[in-house]
Amino acid sequence: YQLARNGLLIGTQGWATIALAVVAFARQIATQAENNGLTTDLEARVAELTGSHARFFAVFDESIEALALLDRDGRVRLASRQLVRLSGVSAAELVGRDALSFVCAADRDQARWLYHRTLAGEASSPIQVRVTSSNRLVHVELTLTNLLANPEVGGLLIGFRDISDRRGRERQLAASQSRFR
Repeated sequence: YQLARNGLLIGTQGWATIALAVVAFARQIATQAENNGLTTDLEARVAELTGSHARFFAVFDESIEALALLDRDGRVRLASRQLVRLSGVSAAELVGRDALSFVCAADRDQARWLYHRTLAGEASSPIQVRVTSSNRLVHVELTLTNLLANPEVGGLLIGFRDISDRRGRERQLAASQSRFR
């Protein structure tokens, strides 16, 4: 504007320069408005993701089953509160450990077979093994689901359900039936 006013730019050059400056300024305003909209949208998506994350961990931690997420090598990446309770060690101590290290040595071949079968993509059915829990053996039903191909998970989901009480009742029933016979 100053150049045109002082006569350094004459006629069309002056008005074209002013028009370009107005267009550039309008573009800046439009870009700022678009950025504000995108920022608002991003903040809403982050809030949604944070809520989703919190819901996932609430379900993961409050599940009846003890759950863990394993990497391809069978090492614990994430452990639920129920698994911490069942194992008797902290979550920090669980992460990085080989999942087979929890299984009783006599049952490891069966658990290893389930692991390899699941990695091969075969449907797996639950197995019963004994795991060490607070220096005692606990009977559990173990399930393994291959979610390595799922980009949101990228791991193996292992579930432990304590069946010690059920096994005890089964033994009592068998003893009672034996006495009856």
